[in-house]
Amino acid sequence: MRARGANMTDVVVLVVAADDGVMPQTREHAQILDLLSIDRGCIAITKSDLVPAARIDEVLEQIAELVENLTLRDFPVVAVSGTTGAGLDELRETLKSCADQVPGRGMTGVFRMAIDRVFIIRGRGTVVTGSVLSGQVQAGDALELMPPGLPVRVRELQTHGRESGPVGRGQRAALNLTGMKHEQVRRGHELATPGFLQPSQYVDASIRLLADAAKPLASHTTVRLCVGTTETLARVVLFGADDMAPGGSAPAQLRPRVPIVTQHGQRFILRHETASHTIGGGIVLRTASTRTAARLRDNLAGLGALQSDGPAERLAEAFRRVGFAERSDMQLACRAGLDPTDVAALQQELTKAGVLVNLPGIKRELHAAALEDLRDQAQHFLKRWHGRHPSEPGFPAARFVHWVARRAMPGNTKGQKEVGKPLYEHLLKAGTMRVQGTYVCHPEFAPALSGEDQSMLDELLRRYRKSAFQPPTVSELRKELGRSFPRAERMINYALSQEQLVRVDSEILLHAEVHEQLRQTVRELIVSQGPATVAQIRQALGSTRKFVVPICEHLDRIGFTRRSGDTRTLP
Repeated sequence: MRARGANMTDVVVLVVAADDGVMPQTREHAQILDLLSIDRGCIAITKSDLVPAARIDEVLEQIAELVENLTLRDFPVVAVSGTTGAGLDELRETLKSCADQVPGRGMTGVFRMAIDRVFIIRGRGTVVTGSVLSGQVQAGDALELMPPGLPVRVRELQTHGRESGPVGRGQRAALNLTGMKHEQVRRGHELATPGFLQPSQYVDASIRLLADAAKPLASHTTVRLCVGTTETLARVVLFGADDMAPGGSAPAQLRPRVPIVTQHGQRFILRHETASHTIGGGIVLRTASTRTAARLRDNLAGLGALQSDGPAERLAEAFRRVGFAERSDMQLACRAGLDPTDVAALQQELTKAGVLVNLPGIKRELHAAALEDLRDQAQHFLKRWHGRHPSEPGFPAARFVHWVARRAMPGNTKGQKEVGKPLYEHLLKAGTMRVQGTYVCHPEFAPALSGEDQSMLDELLRRYRKSAFQPPTVSELRKELGRSFPRAERMINYALSQEQLVRVDSEILLHAEVHEQLRQTVRELIVSQGPATVAQIRQALGSTRKFVVPICEHLDRIGFTRRSGDTRTLP
C-alpha cells in the first residue's frame, strides 16, 4: 500500500492472508490508515480455504491485537476465498453497508482532484487522471492547476473509461485539459476551483509519531512527506521542543523542498527520508505559514484555535492570520476548513461579536487582534525612536503613515496606499500616539532638551518674535550658522511641534504670536476696507513683497482668506 494518494479515502479493505497472518507490511498499512483517521471499512482474511479453522482463529487474535488502539478497531472481519467463493457475498454486503454510511457525496462545493497520472492522447492532447477529492467537474469548466497556478479548461472527461457528465467526489476521472503544455503538469499536482488553493513551502500542522518508532523525532529532521499524490522531502520543525518521543504528538511546521497545496484539516503521512518505513503523520492546520520562530506563544494559540470544532473560531483565526491583506471567501474557506458558502454568515456573526471590525476607508473586515497587534508594534517603534532621538519632537507624521502601511502590508505597494492613512487615523483615535505639529510621538514622551539646546531654542524664538513679518529665511539661517545649523534645525522642528513657530512655506516661519497678529491685522483690514490687495496687506503688515506674497498664499491654504482675482476676502 502506498501512503501517497491514500488520504480522503472513505472506505478501505485491509487484506490479511490466512497463511501468512499479520505481517510487518500489514502493521504499517494499519498504522497508515489510523494516521489518516479512516474509520470505515472492513478486514478481509483471504485464502481461508488453504488453512484449518484453528489458523483462522489465530489470525483473528492477531488482527484484534493489531487494531486494538487504532481507528480500525471496529472494522468487521470477513474470511473469504477467491477459489471457492466463500465469504465473498458477505464481503460485498459489508462494503456496501460501509459505503452507505459515508456522509454527503454531494456534487457541490469546491472541486479538488489530486493528479496521479499524466499522458498524451494523439489528437486530444494532455490527459490527467485522479480521484475527485471534493466538489464536481464537467466539460467546459475552468480550473486552476496547482502549485504552478496555471488556468486550464476541461475539454472533455471520462470516468471508468466512459465519457461522462459531471463527475463528483469519490469518483475516478480522466480529464482532457487545454491551456497548458504537457510538460507543465505532473503527478502530485492538483486541479481545483480557481482561487481556493495557495502554494506554500511552510505548512503548520499537528503531527504524531508512531508509538513503535525506533527513536524520538528531532526538530529539523528531514522526512518524506506524502500528501495528496505528492511525495517530497520536507523538514519537520517542532514548535517549542527539541524532539518528540515515540507515541507523542506536537505542533510543528513542515518545510517541503517544493511548494505544495493543502487545505485545513487535510491528513498526511510522514515516512523515513529513504522511504523505508512510515514514522508518523498528522493534520494540516495552517495551509500557508511563514518561516519564523518568533512569538511562539501567539503562534501556538493560533494553532489551538485552528484545532477547534467551532467553525467561527477557525474562521476568526484565519482572519487574524491574514491580517490586513486582501482575501476572498474561497481563501478563507481553505484556511479554516469551511465551505465557501458558509463564510459570509460566519463573518457576520464575528462582526456582531466584535471579533471583526470595520474601519473607514478600508473595504474589508479586520480582526480586532490584528489591530491591537499593530498598535503594540507602533508604540514599540516610537519608544525605540525616542530612545535614539530624545531631543527630537517625535517621528515625522507623513513618514509614520508609510511606516504603518508597510508594517500592515509588507511588499504590497498597491495595498499600502489603500490602508496607510485609514490605519494611521485609527491608531491616532485609539490613543496609540499623539500629534505634535507635523510629528507623532508616544503618548508618554516628553522631549529632553540639553542646556545648549534650550539656549538655542530661546534665541531662535526671540529672533523670530522680534523680526515679526520679515523673519530670517531657512536658507539665511543655514548660511549664517554653518555647522551649527543642524542643531538649529532640530530646535526649529521642536518649536513647530510645540506650535511655538508656524510654517508659512519651506523657507518662511513665523513666531506663533506674530502669526496670531497676522490674522488679526488682515481680518481688521478686510472688515474695514473690503477686499484687500497684496499691496494693501503689505502696507498693513509693514513688510516686503518677498514675505507678503507667500504669507497671503499661506492664509489662502489654511482657509483664513479666499482669493478672488487680485484681492483677498474673508470666507
